[in-house]
Amino acid sequence: MSDIRKQEQCAAAAILGVREVEFLKNPDSDIYPTPELRKDLVYSIRTYKPNLLLTHDPTVRIADDSRINHPDHIAVGETALTAAFPLARDRLNYPEHGEQGLETHKVMQFMLTGSQQPNIWVDVSETLERKITALREHHSQIGDPDVLAEKIRERAQQYAQDRTMKYAERFRLIQLNR
Repeated sequence: MSDIRKQEQCAAAAILGVREVEFLKNPDSDIYPTPELRKDLVYSIRTYKPNLLLTHDPTVRIADDSRINHPDHIAVGETALTAAFPLARDRLNYPEHGEQGLETHKVMQFMLTGSQQPNIWVDVSETLERKITALREHHSQIGDPDVLAEKIRERAQQYAQDRTMKYAERFRLIQLNR
């Protein structure tokens, strides 16, 4: 299944124009906020030096009284935030990275998906169909792709209600001070 999931992810990423996909060695449905995962994420942050980190909102366990968040999403969100702040910015964390030529890095912005406290809505009207096409590549994870597509459109339309856009995604934006 791992090889299938990697192929699906790479196919979806290609549709979105992603040039590189990096896989860690954590099995699906068995991800925890471990020291090893933190270290791997700090390494990636120091390597790629992102200005913006997009991850799951780790504070959401139950969403809208109608959905339970996947434990992997909670673990990834928690670990990514911890890796970015404070670990990746401080030279005393993982000094071996410095010996490997990696410098510390401070991520300044975070966008959390699935948040129950969104504070930014992004117009996805021009890109929603590409998102749906990419998600259809995850054959092993979805049932009827047409039902999935309709749910995604409905949710994006709901998020755009009372806004000047047809479809929206919503996030919790966190901006750190310099």
